Amino acid sequence: MQLPSLAGHAAQLFKIIWKSPQPADSLASEYFRSKKYIGSKERRFLSETVFAALRMKGLADFAATVAFTTIGAEPQEALAHETAIILATLLLGARAGAFEPGALLKNVPQSNMDAGDGFKKLVQQAAAEKLGLDEESAARFLKAVEEAFDELDSRVGELLKKSELSDEEIELMAARYACPAWIVKEWKGSKHHERTWADAARMAESLLKSAPVGLRVNTQMLSRDEALARLQSDGVAVRAGALSPSAIVLQERVALQQNELFLSGAVEVQDEGSQLIGYALAPQPEWEVLDACAGAGGKTLHIAALQGDRGEVLATDIEFNRLKEIGNRARRAGLTSIQTKLLGKKERTLPQRLHHSFDAVLVDAPCSGMGTVRRMPMAKWRLTPELLKKHSAKQLMILTEYAQFVAPGGVLVYATCSMMPEENDRVVERFLKDNPDFEPEPLSDIFKSVGVEVGALKGDAATLSLTPGEHGTDGFFMGRMRRKD
Repeated sequence: MQLPSLAGHAAQLFKIIWKSPQPADSLASEYFRSKKYIGSKERRFLSETVFAALRMKGLADFAATVAFTTIGAEPQEALAHETAIILATLLLGARAGAFEPGALLKNVPQSNMDAGDGFKKLVQQAAAEKLGLDEESAARFLKAVEEAFDELDSRVGELLKKSELSDEEIELMAARYACPAWIVKEWKGSKHHERTWADAARMAESLLKSAPVGLRVNTQMLSRDEALARLQSDGVAVRAGALSPSAIVLQERVALQQNELFLSGAVEVQDEGSQLIGYALAPQPEWEVLDACAGAGGKTLHIAALQGDRGEVLATDIEFNRLKEIGNRARRAGLTSIQTKLLGKKERTLPQRLHHSFDAVLVDAPCSGMGTVRRMPMAKWRLTPELLKKHSAKQLMILTEYAQFVAPGGVLVYATCSMMPEENDRVVERFLKDNPDFEPEPLSDIFKSVGVEVGALKGDAATLSLTPGEHGTDGFFMGRMRRKD
Protein backbone atom coordinates (compact mmCIF):
# COMPACT_ATOMS: atom_id res chain seq x y z
CA MET A 1 0.00 0.00 0.00
CA GLN A 2 1.41 3.38 -1.04
CA LEU A 3 1.83 6.27 1.41
CA PRO A 4 -1.10 8.32 0.02
CA SER A 5 -3.42 5.38 0.68
CA LEU A 6 -1.95 4.91 4.15
CA ALA A 7 -2.46 8.62 4.85
CA GLY A 8 -6.08 8.26 3.75
CA HIS A 9 -6.66 5.34 6.11
CA ALA A 10 -4.92 7.21 8.92
CA ALA A 11 -7.19 10.22 8.38
CA GLN A 12 -10.29 8.02 8.46
CA LEU A 13 -9.22 6.27 11.67
CA PHE A 14 -8.24 9.57 13.27
CA LYS A 15 -11.70 11.01 12.56
CA ILE A 16 -13.46 7.90 13.89
CA ILE A 17 -11.53 8.06 17.16
CA TRP A 18 -11.87 11.83 17.53
CA LYS A 19 -15.64 11.71 17.10
CA SER A 20 -16.33 8.66 19.28
CA PRO A 21 -16.48 8.36 23.08
CA GLN A 22 -15.23 4.76 22.82
CA PRO A 23 -11.62 3.83 23.75
CA ALA A 24 -9.17 4.59 20.94
CA ASP A 25 -7.48 1.20 21.00
CA SER A 26 -10.83 -0.62 20.68
CA LEU A 27 -11.84 1.56 17.74
CA ALA A 28 -8.50 0.94 16.03
CA SER A 29 -8.86 -2.83 16.48
CA GLU A 30 -12.38 -2.69 15.06
CA TYR A 31 -11.17 -0.64 12.08
CA PHE A 32 -8.44 -3.13 11.23
CA ARG A 33 -10.82 -6.09 11.60
CA SER A 34 -13.12 -4.47 9.06
CA LYS A 35 -10.24 -4.02 6.59
CA LYS A 36 -8.46 -7.36 6.58
CA TYR A 37 -6.51 -6.42 3.43
CA ILE A 38 -4.32 -4.08 5.49
CA GLY A 39 -1.12 -5.97 6.30
CA SER A 40 0.53 -6.22 9.71
CA LYS A 41 3.34 -3.80 8.84
CA GLU A 42 0.85 -1.30 7.50
CA ARG A 43 -1.32 -1.67 10.60
CA ARG A 44 1.72 -0.87 12.72
CA PHE A 45 2.41 2.24 10.66
CA LEU A 46 -1.22 3.36 10.88
CA SER A 47 -1.47 2.75 14.63
CA GLU A 48 1.73 4.61 15.44
CA THR A 49 0.86 7.50 13.12
CA VAL A 50 -2.73 7.92 14.30
CA PHE A 51 -1.90 7.69 18.00
CA ALA A 52 0.96 10.16 17.53
CA ALA A 53 -1.48 12.49 15.74
CA LEU A 54 -3.95 12.17 18.62
CA ARG A 55 -1.25 12.97 21.17
CA MET A 56 0.01 16.01 19.23
CA LYS A 57 -3.31 17.08 17.70
CA GLY A 58 -3.16 20.65 19.01
CA LEU A 59 0.28 21.23 17.48
CA ALA A 60 -0.41 19.45 14.17
CA ASP A 61 -3.70 21.34 13.82
CA PHE A 62 -1.96 24.66 14.52
CA ALA A 63 0.79 24.08 11.94
CA ALA A 64 -1.61 22.79 9.27
CA THR A 65 -4.00 25.73 9.74
CA VAL A 66 -1.14 28.23 9.41
CA ALA A 67 0.10 26.37 6.30
CA PHE A 68 -3.29 26.48 4.57
CA THR A 69 -3.45 30.22 5.23
CA THR A 70 0.10 30.69 3.94
CA ILE A 71 -0.55 29.01 0.59
CA GLY A 72 -4.02 30.52 0.29
CA ALA A 73 -5.73 27.15 -0.21
CA GLU A 74 -9.06 25.88 1.03
CA PRO A 75 -9.14 22.24 -0.08
CA GLN A 76 -12.56 20.74 -0.46
CA GLU A 77 -11.44 17.12 -0.50
CA ALA A 78 -13.12 14.74 1.96
CA LEU A 79 -11.13 14.36 5.19
CA ALA A 80 -8.84 17.22 4.12
CA HIS A 81 -8.58 18.57 7.68
CA GLU A 82 -7.83 15.17 9.21
CA THR A 83 -5.38 14.36 6.39
CA ALA A 84 -3.54 17.64 7.00
CA ILE A 85 -3.17 16.71 10.69
CA ILE A 86 -1.77 13.30 9.70
CA LEU A 87 0.70 14.85 7.25
CA ALA A 88 1.80 17.45 9.80
CA THR A 89 2.33 14.61 12.29
CA LEU A 90 4.51 12.70 9.83
CA LEU A 91 6.61 15.82 9.19
CA LEU A 92 6.87 17.14 12.74
CA GLY A 93 6.32 14.15 15.01
CA ALA A 94 9.97 13.29 15.66
CA ARG A 95 10.99 16.93 16.16
CA ALA A 96 8.03 17.58 18.44
CA GLY A 97 8.74 14.53 20.59
CA ALA A 98 5.81 12.36 19.52
CA PHE A 99 7.98 9.48 18.26
CA GLU A 100 11.64 8.61 17.84
CA PRO A 101 13.42 9.89 14.71
CA GLY A 102 13.09 7.34 11.92
CA ALA A 103 10.66 5.21 13.94
CA LEU A 104 8.03 5.18 11.21
CA LEU A 105 10.35 4.64 8.26
CA LYS A 106 10.71 0.91 8.88
CA ASN A 107 6.96 0.55 8.40
CA VAL A 108 6.71 2.63 5.23
CA PRO A 109 6.30 0.32 2.20
CA GLN A 110 9.85 -0.46 1.06
CA SER A 111 8.90 -0.27 -2.62
CA ASN A 112 8.38 3.45 -2.21
CA MET A 113 11.73 3.98 -0.53
CA ASP A 114 13.56 1.87 -3.15
CA ALA A 115 12.29 4.21 -5.85
CA GLY A 116 14.82 6.77 -4.61
CA ASP A 117 12.32 9.10 -3.01
CA GLY A 118 13.01 10.51 0.41
CA PHE A 119 10.39 10.31 3.14
CA LYS A 120 9.50 13.97 2.71
CA LYS A 121 8.93 13.40 -1.00
CA LEU A 122 6.52 10.61 -0.16
CA VAL A 123 4.64 12.91 2.22
CA GLN A 124 4.51 15.53 -0.54
CA GLN A 125 2.95 12.98 -2.91
CA ALA A 126 0.36 12.16 -0.26
CA ALA A 127 -0.37 15.87 0.24
CA ALA A 128 -0.92 16.38 -3.48
CA GLU A 129 -3.20 13.37 -3.86
CA LYS A 130 -5.19 13.58 -0.64
CA LEU A 131 -5.50 17.37 -0.35
CA GLY A 132 -6.18 17.93 -4.05
CA LEU A 133 -3.13 20.16 -4.52
CA ASP A 134 -0.75 20.42 -7.46
CA GLU A 135 2.87 19.40 -6.81
CA GLU A 136 4.10 22.96 -6.28
CA SER A 137 1.29 23.79 -3.83
CA ALA A 138 1.85 20.53 -1.96
CA ALA A 139 5.55 21.36 -1.57
CA ARG A 140 4.67 24.88 -0.37
CA PHE A 141 2.14 23.47 2.09
CA LEU A 142 4.66 21.14 3.70
CA LYS A 143 7.29 23.86 3.83
CA ALA A 144 4.77 26.16 5.52
CA VAL A 145 3.95 23.41 8.07
CA GLU A 146 7.62 23.16 9.04
CA GLU A 147 8.08 26.92 9.15
CA ALA A 148 5.00 27.32 11.36
CA PHE A 149 6.45 24.80 13.80
CA ASP A 150 9.91 26.39 13.77
CA GLU A 151 8.49 29.84 14.47
CA LEU A 152 6.21 28.59 17.23
CA ASP A 153 8.97 26.51 18.82
CA SER A 154 11.37 29.46 18.82
CA ARG A 155 8.84 31.88 20.25
CA VAL A 156 7.70 29.53 22.99
CA GLY A 157 11.32 28.81 23.89
CA GLU A 158 11.71 32.51 24.71
CA LEU A 159 8.39 32.65 26.57
CA LEU A 160 9.43 29.85 28.91
CA LYS A 161 12.23 32.02 30.25
CA LYS A 162 9.62 34.37 31.72
CA SER A 163 8.03 34.04 35.16
CA GLU A 164 4.66 35.46 34.10
CA LEU A 165 2.74 34.76 30.89
CA SER A 166 -0.35 36.36 29.41
CA ASP A 167 -3.32 34.20 28.40
CA GLU A 168 -2.29 34.60 24.75
CA GLU A 169 1.23 33.43 25.53
CA ILE A 170 -0.10 30.45 27.48
CA GLU A 171 -2.22 29.50 24.47
CA LEU A 172 0.91 29.52 22.29
CA MET A 173 2.74 27.32 24.78
CA ALA A 174 -0.24 24.98 24.92
CA ALA A 175 -0.28 24.74 21.11
CA ARG A 176 3.44 23.94 20.99
CA TYR A 177 3.10 21.11 23.51
CA ALA A 178 -0.34 19.95 22.34
CA CYS A 179 -2.14 20.31 25.64
CA PRO A 180 -5.24 22.31 26.61
CA ALA A 181 -4.16 25.66 28.09
CA TRP A 182 -6.32 25.28 31.20
CA ILE A 183 -4.53 22.03 32.09
CA VAL A 184 -1.13 23.71 31.77
CA LYS A 185 -2.40 26.46 34.08
CA GLU A 186 -3.51 23.84 36.63
CA TRP A 187 -0.03 22.32 36.67
CA LYS A 188 1.67 25.68 37.03
CA GLY A 189 -0.76 27.05 39.60
CA SER A 190 -0.83 24.09 41.99
CA LYS A 191 0.04 25.06 45.55
CA HIS A 192 1.20 21.50 46.19
CA HIS A 193 4.07 21.63 43.70
CA GLU A 194 6.44 24.51 43.00
CA ARG A 195 6.56 24.66 39.20
CA THR A 196 7.69 27.17 36.62
CA TRP A 197 6.07 27.57 33.22
CA ALA A 198 9.00 25.57 31.84
CA ASP A 199 8.18 22.76 34.30
CA ALA A 200 4.55 22.75 33.17
CA ALA A 201 5.69 22.69 29.53
CA ARG A 202 7.91 19.67 30.23
CA MET A 203 4.95 17.86 31.78
CA ALA A 204 2.89 18.49 28.65
CA GLU A 205 5.80 17.49 26.41
CA SER A 206 6.30 14.24 28.33
CA LEU A 207 2.82 13.13 27.25
CA LEU A 208 3.63 13.37 23.54
CA LYS A 209 5.72 10.22 23.17
CA SER A 210 4.22 6.72 23.32
CA ALA A 211 4.64 4.83 26.59
CA PRO A 212 6.82 1.74 26.94
CA VAL A 213 5.31 -1.53 28.13
CA GLY A 214 6.12 -2.33 31.75
CA LEU A 215 6.19 -5.81 33.27
CA ARG A 216 6.02 -6.90 36.91
CA VAL A 217 7.90 -10.04 37.81
CA ASN A 218 5.97 -12.51 39.94
CA THR A 219 8.69 -13.01 42.54
CA GLN A 220 6.78 -16.01 43.87
CA MET A 221 8.07 -17.82 40.79
CA LEU A 222 11.45 -16.29 39.94
CA SER A 223 13.68 -13.27 40.52
CA ARG A 224 13.82 -10.21 38.30
CA ASP A 225 17.35 -11.11 37.18
CA GLU A 226 16.14 -14.56 36.15
CA ALA A 227 13.21 -13.03 34.25
CA LEU A 228 15.52 -10.55 32.49
CA ALA A 229 17.85 -13.36 31.44
CA ARG A 230 14.97 -15.50 30.17
CA LEU A 231 13.47 -12.68 28.13
CA GLN A 232 16.83 -11.69 26.69
CA SER A 233 17.49 -15.31 25.71
CA ASP A 234 14.17 -15.18 23.84
CA GLY A 235 15.46 -12.20 21.90
CA VAL A 236 13.32 -9.64 23.73
CA ALA A 237 15.00 -6.27 24.32
CA VAL A 238 14.40 -5.40 27.99
CA ARG A 239 15.88 -3.44 30.87
CA ALA A 240 15.38 -3.41 34.61
CA GLY A 241 13.00 -0.77 35.96
CA ALA A 242 14.57 2.19 37.71
CA LEU A 243 12.10 2.46 40.63
CA SER A 244 10.33 -0.81 41.33
CA PRO A 245 12.49 -3.83 42.28
CA SER A 246 10.02 -6.05 40.39
CA ALA A 247 9.81 -3.97 37.19
CA ILE A 248 11.06 -4.81 33.72
CA VAL A 249 10.59 -2.41 30.81
CA LEU A 250 10.25 -3.63 27.23
CA GLN A 251 12.45 -1.60 24.88
CA GLU A 252 10.44 -2.66 21.86
CA ARG A 253 6.92 -3.97 21.38
CA VAL A 254 6.59 -7.74 21.10
CA ALA A 255 3.76 -10.29 21.06
CA LEU A 256 4.13 -10.95 24.77
CA GLN A 257 0.98 -13.07 24.95
CA GLN A 258 2.88 -15.87 23.22
CA ASN A 259 5.88 -15.73 25.56
CA GLU A 260 6.28 -18.62 28.01
CA LEU A 261 6.96 -16.30 30.97
CA PHE A 262 3.69 -14.48 30.41
CA LEU A 263 1.70 -17.66 29.80
CA SER A 264 3.02 -19.18 33.03
CA GLY A 265 2.13 -16.11 35.13
CA ALA A 266 5.80 -15.35 35.85
CA VAL A 267 5.35 -11.81 34.50
CA GLU A 268 2.32 -9.52 34.29
CA VAL A 269 1.87 -6.37 32.26
CA GLN A 270 1.91 -3.51 34.77
CA ASP A 271 3.45 -0.04 34.48
CA GLU A 272 6.32 0.57 36.87
CA GLY A 273 4.52 3.52 38.43
CA SER A 274 1.49 1.37 39.14
CA GLN A 275 3.73 -1.13 40.92
CA LEU A 276 4.81 1.54 43.41
CA ILE A 277 1.22 1.71 44.67
CA GLY A 278 1.48 -1.85 45.97
CA TYR A 279 4.78 -0.99 47.63
CA ALA A 280 3.18 2.11 49.18
CA LEU A 281 0.55 -0.15 50.76
CA ALA A 282 3.33 -2.52 51.93
CA PRO A 283 0.96 -5.26 53.15
CA GLN A 284 2.24 -7.65 55.79
CA PRO A 285 1.83 -11.41 55.11
CA GLU A 286 -0.98 -11.95 57.63
CA TRP A 287 -3.06 -8.88 56.75
CA GLU A 288 -6.60 -8.83 55.45
CA VAL A 289 -6.59 -6.35 52.57
CA LEU A 290 -9.45 -4.72 50.67
CA ASP A 291 -8.68 -3.61 47.13
CA ALA A 292 -11.61 -1.34 46.32
CA CYS A 293 -12.13 -0.35 42.66
CA ALA A 294 -9.92 -3.30 41.72
CA GLY A 295 -10.70 -3.34 38.00
CA ALA A 296 -8.91 -6.18 36.23
CA GLY A 297 -6.70 -6.73 39.26
CA GLY A 298 -3.17 -5.70 38.36
CA LYS A 299 -2.59 -4.20 41.80
CA THR A 300 -4.59 -6.99 43.46
CA LEU A 301 -2.16 -9.59 42.16
CA HIS A 302 0.79 -7.49 43.27
CA ILE A 303 -0.61 -7.15 46.80
CA ALA A 304 -1.10 -10.92 47.07
CA ALA A 305 2.44 -11.52 45.80
CA LEU A 306 3.87 -9.01 48.30
CA GLN A 307 2.16 -11.00 51.04
CA GLY A 308 3.71 -14.21 49.79
CA ASP A 309 0.15 -15.40 49.09
CA ARG A 310 -0.28 -15.85 52.86
CA GLY A 311 -2.83 -13.11 53.53
CA GLU A 312 -6.40 -12.50 52.43
CA VAL A 313 -7.16 -10.07 49.62
CA LEU A 314 -10.70 -9.07 48.72
CA ALA A 315 -11.02 -7.35 45.34
CA THR A 316 -14.23 -5.46 44.62
CA ASP A 317 -15.60 -3.54 41.65
CA ILE A 318 -18.87 -2.66 39.97
CA GLU A 319 -17.71 -3.77 36.48
CA PHE A 320 -18.19 -7.50 35.96
CA ASN A 321 -16.20 -7.71 32.72
CA ARG A 322 -13.12 -6.31 34.43
CA LEU A 323 -13.45 -8.10 37.75
CA LYS A 324 -13.84 -11.54 36.14
CA GLU A 325 -10.30 -11.27 34.75
CA ILE A 326 -8.81 -11.44 38.25
CA GLY A 327 -9.65 -15.10 38.75
CA ASN A 328 -7.95 -16.15 35.52
CA ARG A 329 -4.89 -14.01 36.22
CA ALA A 330 -4.61 -15.28 39.80
CA ARG A 331 -4.75 -18.91 38.67
CA ARG A 332 -2.08 -18.26 36.06
CA ALA A 333 0.11 -16.60 38.69
CA GLY A 334 -0.44 -19.43 41.18
CA LEU A 335 -2.09 -17.15 43.76
CA THR A 336 -4.84 -18.55 46.01
CA SER A 337 -5.32 -15.75 48.56
CA ILE A 338 -7.53 -13.55 46.36
CA GLN A 339 -11.31 -13.42 46.47
CA THR A 340 -13.50 -11.18 44.33
CA LYS A 341 -16.88 -9.57 44.95
CA LEU A 342 -19.00 -7.84 42.35
CA LEU A 343 -20.80 -4.84 43.86
CA GLY A 344 -24.23 -3.68 42.77
CA LYS A 345 -24.35 -0.42 40.88
CA LYS A 346 -26.78 0.92 43.48
CA GLU A 347 -25.11 -0.30 46.67
CA ARG A 348 -21.56 0.17 45.32
CA THR A 349 -20.02 -0.84 48.65
CA LEU A 350 -19.60 -3.67 51.16
CA PRO A 351 -21.97 -4.42 54.09
CA GLN A 352 -21.70 -2.17 57.11
CA ARG A 353 -20.79 -5.16 59.30
CA LEU A 354 -17.34 -5.13 57.66
CA HIS A 355 -16.55 -1.63 58.90
CA HIS A 356 -13.20 -1.42 60.73
CA SER A 357 -12.30 -4.99 59.72
CA PHE A 358 -9.43 -4.69 57.20
CA ASP A 359 -5.78 -4.19 58.07
CA ALA A 360 -5.31 -2.22 54.86
CA VAL A 361 -7.56 -0.69 52.22
CA LEU A 362 -6.45 0.44 48.77
CA VAL A 363 -8.71 2.96 47.03
CA ASP A 364 -7.52 3.22 43.44
CA ALA A 365 -10.23 5.70 42.50
CA PRO A 366 -11.75 6.23 39.05
CA CYS A 367 -10.16 9.35 37.59
CA SER A 368 -9.55 11.43 34.48
CA GLY A 369 -6.74 9.13 33.30
CA MET A 370 -4.46 12.11 32.62
CA GLY A 371 -1.49 10.01 33.69
CA THR A 372 -2.13 7.53 30.88
CA VAL A 373 -2.39 10.02 28.00
CA ARG A 374 0.61 8.44 26.28
CA ARG A 375 -1.51 5.29 25.93
CA MET A 376 -4.99 6.85 25.80
CA PRO A 377 -4.45 10.27 24.19
CA MET A 378 -8.10 11.33 24.12
CA ALA A 379 -8.10 11.76 27.91
CA LYS A 380 -6.48 15.18 27.73
CA TRP A 381 -8.80 16.45 25.00
CA ARG A 382 -12.01 15.22 26.67
CA LEU A 383 -11.26 16.52 30.15
CA THR A 384 -12.91 19.83 31.11
CA PRO A 385 -12.69 21.92 34.30
CA GLU A 386 -16.27 20.93 35.13
CA LEU A 387 -15.57 17.23 34.63
CA LEU A 388 -12.43 17.51 36.74
CA LYS A 389 -14.44 18.91 39.65
CA LYS A 390 -16.95 16.06 39.30
CA HIS A 391 -14.12 13.53 39.38
CA SER A 392 -12.69 15.14 42.50
CA ALA A 393 -16.02 15.17 44.34
CA LYS A 394 -16.69 11.53 43.46
CA GLN A 395 -13.17 10.51 44.51
CA LEU A 396 -13.56 12.15 47.91
CA MET A 397 -16.89 10.37 48.37
CA ILE A 398 -15.40 6.98 47.46
CA LEU A 399 -12.35 7.50 49.68
CA THR A 400 -14.53 8.53 52.63
CA GLU A 401 -16.83 5.56 52.08
CA TYR A 402 -14.09 2.94 51.94
CA ALA A 403 -12.07 4.47 54.77
CA GLN A 404 -14.78 3.11 57.08
CA PHE A 405 -13.49 -0.40 56.43
CA VAL A 406 -10.00 0.32 57.80
CA ALA A 407 -9.38 -1.24 61.22
CA PRO A 408 -7.96 0.86 64.08
CA GLY A 409 -4.25 1.21 63.41
CA GLY A 410 -4.81 0.08 59.80
CA VAL A 411 -3.47 1.55 56.57
CA LEU A 412 -5.37 3.47 53.90
CA VAL A 413 -3.80 4.21 50.51
CA TYR A 414 -5.47 6.52 48.01
CA ALA A 415 -4.26 6.33 44.40
CA THR A 416 -5.09 7.60 40.92
CA CYS A 417 -3.58 7.45 37.45
CA SER A 418 -3.94 11.22 37.15
CA MET A 419 -1.51 14.14 37.08
CA MET A 420 -4.14 16.70 38.14
CA PRO A 421 -3.76 18.18 41.65
CA GLU A 422 -7.54 18.48 41.97
CA GLU A 423 -7.82 14.68 41.87
CA ASN A 424 -4.76 13.99 43.96
CA ASP A 425 -3.32 16.17 46.73
CA ARG A 426 -6.54 18.12 47.15
CA VAL A 427 -8.63 14.98 47.68
CA VAL A 428 -6.24 13.73 50.39
CA GLU A 429 -6.14 17.19 51.94
CA ARG A 430 -9.93 17.42 52.16
CA PHE A 431 -10.25 13.86 53.43
CA LEU A 432 -7.77 14.41 56.27
CA LYS A 433 -9.50 17.64 57.21
CA ASP A 434 -12.88 15.87 57.44
CA ASN A 435 -11.53 12.69 59.09
CA PRO A 436 -9.28 13.57 62.04
CA ASP A 437 -9.07 9.89 63.02
CA PHE A 438 -6.70 9.42 60.07
CA GLU A 439 -3.21 10.87 59.79
CA PRO A 440 -0.69 10.98 56.93
CA GLU A 441 2.15 8.47 57.12
CA PRO A 442 5.50 9.23 55.42
CA LEU A 443 6.35 7.05 52.45
CA SER A 444 10.15 7.23 52.53
CA ASP A 445 10.68 4.65 55.28
CA ILE A 446 7.96 2.41 53.82
CA PHE A 447 9.64 2.46 50.41
CA LYS A 448 13.09 1.96 51.89
CA SER A 449 11.93 -1.17 53.71
CA VAL A 450 10.91 -2.81 50.41
CA GLY A 451 13.85 -1.64 48.29
CA VAL A 452 12.14 1.22 46.46
CA GLU A 453 14.09 4.44 45.91
CA VAL A 454 12.39 7.52 44.53
CA GLY A 455 14.64 10.52 44.12
CA ALA A 456 13.59 13.86 45.64
CA LEU A 457 10.94 12.25 47.88
CA LYS A 458 11.01 14.29 51.07
CA GLY A 459 11.40 12.37 54.30
CA ASP A 460 8.05 13.47 55.71
CA ALA A 461 6.07 13.24 52.46
CA ALA A 462 3.01 11.01 52.72
CA THR A 463 2.13 11.50 49.04
CA LEU A 464 3.99 10.89 45.80
CA SER A 465 3.27 12.16 42.30
CA LEU A 466 4.93 10.28 39.43
CA THR A 467 5.20 11.80 35.95
CA PRO A 468 6.50 10.47 32.62
CA GLY A 469 9.01 13.30 32.30
CA GLU A 470 10.53 13.01 35.75
CA HIS A 471 10.19 9.29 36.48
CA GLY A 472 9.69 7.61 33.09
CA THR A 473 6.45 5.98 34.26
CA ASP A 474 2.83 6.74 33.55
CA GLY A 475 1.46 9.53 35.71
CA PHE A 476 0.39 8.20 39.11
CA PHE A 477 -0.45 9.60 42.52
CA MET A 478 -0.46 7.77 45.83
CA GLY A 479 -1.01 8.88 49.41
CA ARG A 480 -0.59 6.73 52.52
CA MET A 481 -2.62 7.31 55.67
CA ARG A 482 -3.19 5.41 58.91
CA ARG A 483 -6.23 5.23 61.18
CA LYS A 484 -5.33 6.14 64.73
CA ASP A 485 -5.64 3.36 67.34
